[in-house]
Amino acid sequence: MKFADTPAPSADEWTSSPLTIACVYNVHIPFLNLITSVMGSQIKKTSFKLLHRRSFDAILEELIRGIETGQLRAGLKMPAYLLFIQENQCDSQPLVLMELVRTETGESIDFFYEIVKQDTPLMKQGARLSQNLLNTLKKINDVPVRGRILEIKDNQIILNIGSDHGVRIGQLFQVVDKDVLLEIGAIKGNDRNSVARVKAGDVIPEPAWKIEAIRPEQANKVL
Repeated sequence: MKFADTPAPSADEWTSSPLTIACVYNVHIPFLNLITSVMGSQIKKTSFKLLHRRSFDAILEELIRGIETGQLRAGLKMPAYLLFIQENQCDSQPLVLMELVRTETGESIDFFYEIVKQDTPLMKQGARLSQNLLNTLKKINDVPVRGRILEIKDNQIILNIGSDHGVRIGQLFQVVDKDVLLEIGAIKGNDRNSVARVKAGDVIPEPAWKIEAIRPEQANKVL
């Protein structure tokens, strides 16, 4: 079995959600197309990966077409978070309504109501319109990345988290409740997995062990 074919493990309460997000809006409303482009440009400045999703209909059509033709792409990523964007009017001013939802559970993370100034070009309002959203995304991102050892294969320690979760090459992870320090050496599995090596510690890692990202200055405290 090739590494890229390794199935993604089922989600658990310990493993961090991927930092992937997509905007969902009515593509037939020109104003929403423009406001979504503005919001998307701001999101791309964060650690979140912005996936191209305009509506659930487009996703379903692609999946159905793939099933019917036998060419279903397993690499189609579903975002961990969805940002629903709508418009309304408030005292004759355009009002942008946004809801941030965790895809897996359907949980509403936060709501945002932003007034669009009519006397200012929309492209110049991006920072203001996205500030509350970016603050919420930052809180999500500030939580240390967590995951598990997926398997040990060919002397490689394969983790169930990758760059979609914010993992980067050279990053350090502590094995929870063990005197073992791991270092990320590669990102694999369509950015959903990573490969690590033991940087410090004499204990042999095992599948399902919990891991948590640490800063380099914390490494000496682990062992």
